[in-house]
Amino acid sequence: MKNIFFFFFFLLLIVVNGQENELTELESTKNYLLQNITELKDSIKIIDKRIVFIKTQEFKKTISDSSVIGITKKGGTLKKEPSPISKIILKLKEGQKLTLLDYYSNGYLEACVVSSYPKCGYVNSMWIIKDDKINNFIILKKAEKITLEKNKKNKRFAELEKRFGKKTANKILTKTYWIGMTNDMAVLSVGKPKHINTSVGTWGVHEQWVYENYNLYFENGKLTSYQN
Repeated sequence: MKNIFFFFFFLLLIVVNGQENELTELESTKNYLLQNITELKDSIKIIDKRIVFIKTQEFKKTISDSSVIGITKKGGTLKKEPSPISKIILKLKEGQKLTLLDYYSNGYLEACVVSSYPKCGYVNSMWIIKDDKINNFIILKKAEKITLEKNKKNKRFAELEKRFGKKTANKILTKTYWIGMTNDMAVLSVGKPKHINTSVGTWGVHEQWVYENYNLYFENGKLTSYQN
Protein backbone atom coordinates (compact mmCIF):
# COMPACT_ATOMS: atom_id res chain seq x y z
CA MET A 1 0.00 0.00 0.00
CA LYS A 2 2.88 2.33 0.89
CA ASN A 3 4.47 1.67 -2.46
CA ILE A 4 1.26 2.62 -4.31
CA PHE A 5 0.96 5.82 -2.24
CA PHE A 6 4.56 6.87 -3.02
CA PHE A 7 4.04 6.03 -6.67
CA PHE A 8 1.02 8.35 -7.00
CA PHE A 9 2.72 11.04 -4.89
CA PHE A 10 5.76 10.89 -7.18
CA LEU A 11 3.50 11.04 -10.24
CA LEU A 12 1.71 14.08 -8.80
CA LEU A 13 5.05 15.83 -8.24
CA ILE A 14 5.99 15.19 -11.85
CA VAL A 15 2.67 16.66 -13.05
CA VAL A 16 2.99 19.71 -10.75
CA ASN A 17 6.60 20.28 -11.75
CA GLY A 18 5.61 19.86 -15.37
CA GLN A 19 2.86 22.48 -15.03
CA GLU A 20 5.23 24.85 -13.22
CA ASN A 21 7.80 24.44 -15.99
CA GLU A 22 5.12 25.00 -18.61
CA LEU A 23 3.89 28.10 -16.75
CA THR A 24 7.44 29.44 -16.56
CA GLU A 25 7.90 28.84 -20.30
CA LEU A 26 4.57 30.49 -21.13
CA GLU A 27 5.35 33.55 -19.02
CA SER A 28 8.79 33.76 -20.60
CA THR A 29 7.25 33.55 -24.09
CA LYS A 30 4.66 36.18 -23.17
CA ASN A 31 7.35 38.59 -21.91
CA TYR A 32 9.37 37.98 -25.08
CA LEU A 33 6.33 38.76 -27.26
CA LEU A 34 5.45 41.87 -25.25
CA GLN A 35 9.01 43.12 -25.66
CA ASN A 36 8.79 42.54 -29.40
CA ILE A 37 5.41 44.27 -29.56
CA THR A 38 6.90 47.32 -27.83
CA GLU A 39 9.81 47.35 -30.27
CA LEU A 40 7.44 46.96 -33.22
CA LYS A 41 5.26 49.82 -31.98
CA ASP A 42 8.34 52.03 -31.67
CA SER A 43 9.37 51.05 -35.21
CA ILE A 44 5.89 51.84 -36.52
CA LYS A 45 6.02 55.26 -34.87
CA ILE A 46 9.33 55.98 -36.63
CA ILE A 47 7.87 54.81 -39.96
CA ASP A 48 4.74 56.93 -39.45
CA LYS A 49 6.87 59.99 -38.79
CA ARG A 50 8.82 59.33 -42.00
CA ILE A 51 5.57 58.89 -43.98
CA VAL A 52 4.26 62.21 -42.64
CA PHE A 53 7.56 63.90 -43.56
CA ILE A 54 7.50 62.54 -47.14
CA LYS A 55 3.82 63.45 -47.60
CA THR A 56 4.53 66.91 -46.29
CA GLN A 57 7.35 67.39 -48.82
CA GLU A 58 5.10 66.12 -51.63
CA PHE A 59 2.33 68.40 -50.41
CA LYS A 60 4.64 71.42 -50.40
CA LYS A 61 5.85 70.55 -53.91
CA THR A 62 2.26 70.20 -55.13
CA ILE A 63 1.04 73.51 -53.75
CA SER A 64 4.18 75.32 -54.92
CA ASP A 65 2.89 74.88 -58.48
CA SER A 66 -0.23 76.89 -57.64
CA SER A 67 -0.30 80.43 -56.33
CA VAL A 68 -4.10 80.62 -56.37
CA ILE A 69 -5.46 80.93 -52.84
CA GLY A 70 -9.17 80.67 -52.14
CA ILE A 71 -10.93 82.00 -49.04
CA THR A 72 -13.79 79.87 -47.72
CA LYS A 73 -17.29 80.92 -46.82
CA LYS A 74 -19.11 79.63 -43.75
CA GLY A 75 -20.37 76.05 -44.06
CA GLY A 76 -17.81 74.66 -46.51
CA THR A 77 -16.41 71.14 -46.33
CA LEU A 78 -13.38 69.40 -47.81
CA LYS A 79 -14.40 66.05 -49.32
CA LYS A 80 -12.58 62.90 -50.35
CA GLU A 81 -14.05 62.89 -53.87
CA PRO A 82 -15.59 65.66 -56.04
CA SER A 83 -19.14 64.63 -55.20
CA PRO A 84 -21.84 65.91 -52.80
CA ILE A 85 -22.27 62.38 -51.36
CA SER A 86 -18.54 61.84 -50.78
CA LYS A 87 -17.02 61.43 -47.31
CA ILE A 88 -16.15 64.69 -45.50
CA ILE A 89 -12.44 64.99 -44.69
CA LEU A 90 -12.63 68.32 -42.91
CA LYS A 91 -15.21 70.95 -41.98
CA LEU A 92 -13.78 74.26 -43.15
CA LYS A 93 -13.80 77.39 -41.05
CA GLU A 94 -15.06 80.68 -42.41
CA GLY A 95 -12.15 82.64 -43.90
CA GLN A 96 -9.89 79.58 -44.13
CA LYS A 97 -7.22 79.65 -46.84
CA LEU A 98 -7.10 76.88 -49.47
CA THR A 99 -4.56 76.38 -52.24
CA LEU A 100 -6.57 75.66 -55.40
CA LEU A 101 -5.15 73.03 -57.78
CA ASP A 102 -7.83 72.06 -60.29
CA TYR A 103 -11.47 72.50 -61.33
CA TYR A 104 -14.08 69.83 -62.16
CA SER A 105 -17.12 70.20 -64.39
CA ASN A 106 -19.54 69.48 -61.53
CA GLY A 107 -18.44 72.64 -59.73
CA TYR A 108 -15.83 71.12 -57.42
CA LEU A 109 -12.32 72.44 -56.90
CA GLU A 110 -9.35 70.29 -55.93
CA ALA A 111 -7.81 72.10 -52.98
CA CYS A 112 -5.37 71.78 -50.08
CA VAL A 113 -5.53 73.34 -46.65
CA VAL A 114 -2.62 75.74 -46.22
CA SER A 115 -0.87 74.19 -43.21
CA SER A 116 2.19 72.16 -42.30
CA TYR A 117 0.32 68.85 -42.57
CA PRO A 118 -1.09 67.58 -45.90
CA LYS A 119 -4.87 67.87 -46.04
CA CYS A 120 -6.10 67.82 -49.63
CA GLY A 121 -9.49 67.05 -51.12
CA TYR A 122 -12.36 68.68 -53.00
CA VAL A 123 -14.51 71.67 -52.13
CA ASN A 124 -17.58 72.92 -53.96
CA SER A 125 -16.80 76.25 -55.61
CA MET A 126 -19.93 77.72 -54.00
CA TRP A 127 -17.99 77.79 -50.70
CA ILE A 128 -15.14 79.85 -52.16
CA ILE A 129 -15.31 83.66 -52.25
CA LYS A 130 -15.09 84.62 -55.93
CA ASP A 131 -12.79 87.33 -57.22
CA ASP A 132 -11.12 87.93 -60.60
CA LYS A 133 -8.22 85.61 -59.78
CA ILE A 134 -10.53 82.74 -58.77
CA ASN A 135 -12.81 83.26 -61.79
CA ASN A 136 -9.84 83.34 -64.16
CA PHE A 137 -8.46 80.18 -62.54
CA ILE A 138 -11.77 78.36 -63.15
CA ILE A 139 -11.95 79.60 -66.76
CA LEU A 140 -8.36 78.45 -67.38
CA LYS A 141 -8.90 75.01 -65.88
CA LYS A 142 -12.14 74.56 -67.86
CA ALA A 143 -10.28 75.43 -71.06
CA GLU A 144 -7.47 73.00 -70.18
CA LYS A 145 -9.97 70.20 -69.63
CA ILE A 146 -11.79 70.93 -72.92
CA THR A 147 -8.47 70.83 -74.77
CA LEU A 148 -7.43 67.62 -72.99
CA GLU A 149 -10.74 65.90 -73.80
CA LYS A 150 -10.52 67.06 -77.42
CA ASN A 151 -6.99 65.70 -77.77
CA LYS A 152 -8.03 62.38 -76.20
CA LYS A 153 -11.03 62.15 -78.55
CA ASN A 154 -8.87 62.94 -81.59
CA LYS A 155 -6.31 60.34 -80.56
CA ARG A 156 -9.00 57.69 -80.01
CA PHE A 157 -10.66 58.55 -83.34
CA ALA A 158 -7.32 58.14 -85.16
CA GLU A 159 -6.81 54.72 -83.55
CA LEU A 160 -10.37 53.60 -84.38
CA GLU A 161 -10.19 54.96 -87.93
CA LYS A 162 -6.97 53.05 -88.56
CA ARG A 163 -8.60 49.85 -87.31
CA PHE A 164 -12.16 50.09 -88.65
CA GLY A 165 -12.40 53.05 -91.03
CA LYS A 166 -13.79 56.58 -90.64
CA LYS A 167 -17.53 55.71 -90.73
CA THR A 168 -17.30 53.01 -88.07
CA ALA A 169 -14.97 55.14 -85.92
CA ASN A 170 -17.60 57.92 -85.83
CA LYS A 171 -20.30 55.43 -84.82
CA ILE A 172 -18.20 54.03 -81.99
CA LEU A 173 -17.43 57.51 -80.67
CA THR A 174 -21.17 58.25 -80.45
CA LYS A 175 -21.53 55.14 -78.22
CA THR A 176 -24.20 53.52 -80.34
CA TYR A 177 -24.88 50.01 -81.68
CA TRP A 178 -26.01 48.83 -85.11
CA ILE A 179 -26.81 45.67 -87.06
CA GLY A 180 -23.67 44.11 -88.46
CA MET A 181 -21.23 45.44 -85.84
CA THR A 182 -18.79 42.91 -84.37
CA ASN A 183 -18.59 42.09 -80.68
CA ASP A 184 -15.21 43.91 -80.57
CA MET A 185 -16.89 47.06 -81.90
CA ALA A 186 -19.68 46.68 -79.34
CA VAL A 187 -17.22 46.58 -76.42
CA LEU A 188 -15.43 49.69 -77.72
CA SER A 189 -18.72 51.53 -78.33
CA VAL A 190 -21.02 50.65 -75.41
CA GLY A 191 -18.71 48.73 -73.09
CA LYS A 192 -18.83 45.21 -71.70
CA PRO A 193 -22.26 43.72 -70.83
CA LYS A 194 -23.39 42.78 -67.34
CA HIS A 195 -23.35 39.16 -68.47
CA ILE A 196 -23.50 37.01 -71.63
CA ASN A 197 -25.84 34.09 -72.33
CA THR A 198 -24.31 31.71 -74.90
CA SER A 199 -25.90 28.99 -77.03
CA VAL A 200 -23.92 26.71 -79.34
CA GLY A 201 -25.45 24.62 -82.14
CA THR A 202 -24.98 23.48 -85.71
CA TRP A 203 -25.68 27.07 -86.81
CA GLY A 204 -22.72 28.34 -84.79
CA VAL A 205 -22.54 30.49 -81.65
CA HIS A 206 -25.46 32.62 -80.48
CA GLU A 207 -24.84 35.21 -77.74
CA GLN A 208 -27.20 37.43 -75.78
CA TRP A 209 -25.37 40.42 -74.29
CA VAL A 210 -27.36 41.78 -71.35
CA TYR A 211 -27.00 45.49 -70.51
CA GLU A 212 -28.91 47.66 -68.06
CA ASN A 213 -31.65 48.85 -70.45
CA TYR A 214 -31.21 46.71 -73.56
CA ASN A 215 -29.96 43.39 -74.96
CA LEU A 216 -27.73 42.74 -77.97
CA TYR A 217 -27.91 39.47 -79.94
CA PHE A 218 -24.87 38.20 -81.82
CA GLU A 219 -24.63 35.35 -84.31
CA ASN A 220 -21.07 34.13 -84.80
CA GLY A 221 -19.62 37.41 -83.59
CA LYS A 222 -21.90 39.84 -85.48
CA LEU A 223 -24.90 41.76 -84.18
CA THR A 224 -28.11 40.49 -85.83
CA SER A 225 -30.75 42.07 -83.57
CA TYR A 226 -31.27 44.04 -80.38
CA GLN A 227 -34.01 44.62 -77.82
CA ASN A 228 -34.54 47.93 -75.98
